[in-house]
Amino acid sequence: MNAILYGARDLGIIAPSYREEQAKLFRDKGWYWKEPGKAYPAEKAHIFEQLVFHALAEGYLGEPKAAELMNMSLLQFRRIRSMECSDAADHP
Repeated sequence: MNAILYGARDLGIIAPSYREEQAKLFRDKGWYWKEPGKAYPAEKAHIFEQLVFHALAEGYLGEPKAAELMNMSLLQFRRIRSMECSDAADHP
């Protein structure tokens, strides 16, 4: 929220005095360190999975080794590879 206020001030959308008022409000309510509401879930990088699929496509790995690297059964891997599952990250 603080970053949005700074951006709005820098773009001239809000006055600097309004940004200062809101910053004070955030500090008073404890929102300076932790914003209100539920936190967004942490992002999960899918780089490893992408590398495994790339290595498989390039012929460096076979399906059994790719499944092993992704810590799943060959059947689960084949389902994910054929897009039967919605997301590889949902299947450890």
